[in-house]
Amino acid sequence: MTIRVTVPIDEGSLERARAEAHIRGQTVEAYLASLIEERLPPALHAAKGDVTSIFGLVQEGERTDIARDKGKLIGDAVWQEYLEETKQK
Repeated sequence: MTIRVTVPIDEGSLERARAEAHIRGQTVEAYLASLIEERLPPALHAAKGDVTSIFGLVQEGERTDIARDKGKLIGDAVWQEYLEETKQK
């Protein structure tokens, strides 16, 4: 199933996309869809709800569930800030 999405794009980027689509013999829509498909991780990640991998927010280290762990994450951040402010770190 294909779903239509409206995405704002500046005029210069649209012109570059049109030119590249023309070179490839594609419509602008098909070219932009192919760019999205190339950049997204495999569907397996998205199915697991791994939003961080979709947007590239986590490059290394253990992944977290912000909704579940927000209290701990905020507490850790506040503690680190306190240690830095009191020069204990």
